[in-house]
Amino acid sequence: LEGQGRLEEAHVLYEEAIALFDTLGNRKGKAFMLGSLGVLEKQRGNLQAARKAFEQALEIARSLQHHMLIVRLLNSLGGLAYLQNDSEQARRLYNEALQHAPIPYMRAVIHINLAMLHVEEGASREALRLIHEVRSMLREDRSTLLRGYAFLILAHVFRQRGQPGWTLRLLQGSRTLFQQCQHPQGALLARIAELHLQLDAGNEILAQLGELEASLKSLGVGQASELGRAYGRLKERLMSHPSTPHRGGNGEDAQGGGEDPLPPGSPSPDSP
Repeated sequence: LEGQGRLEEAHVLYEEAIALFDTLGNRKGKAFMLGSLGVLEKQRGNLQAARKAFEQALEIARSLQHHMLIVRLLNSLGGLAYLQNDSEQARRLYNEALQHAPIPYMRAVIHINLAMLHVEEGASREALRLIHEVRSMLREDRSTLLRGYAFLILAHVFRQRGQPGWTLRLLQGSRTLFQQCQHPQGALLARIAELHLQLDAGNEILAQLGELEASLKSLGVGQASELGRAYGRLKERLMSHPSTPHRGGNGEDAQGGGEDPLPPGSPSPDSP
């Protein structure tokens, strides 16, 4: 239902499942459903409702000492703090989640979120270090979803460094990976980043916004969600400075010559 944008129907089903698990005394099931409800509310942009659901689920998970669920919920609460521009709280929650993470996959998820924090702060070197660690963690788990997010973060880093050729290549690779694992939210984040790149070059993008808005509407995306916030930034930039190029660092565009901007060992869209 959520993938089809039928969020109201999904919300009703989650509430019913929570009530049923509560009646049965199944606290573990209730905690998982509260966590899923929190994810749904986050997608709708209802951040306070999402926080309430995550915190209720976390209280149960801690009492059950269910480490995997504790990690997921701390990570989700960190994502909410990130959306509310509280980077210090987000970093604290992500680091607490790392202390409980029992498997490489979950540690990789948290490292990706921490890397995005560093990108927002302009600390590209630290973001790259974390992405290298993600690659090491995923040697055996070839997660298409996490590779998609790793490419997306790398694209932001190289845009900051003023390398549009590599930025575009990474964004295209990211979008392809998201499409392969049927993750429309990630694909739309990559698409929004591509439109920023077009604005950097002074290109007109207004005609392309209609299709993007329709895709966001079909997913039931709220303005306060990650996607909603990313789209809002794009529209704000377009309306304020419709043709002002972005100036990144002093790095040379890979398509124009020079050394390969990807450090040794970094993933690239061409790697399997």
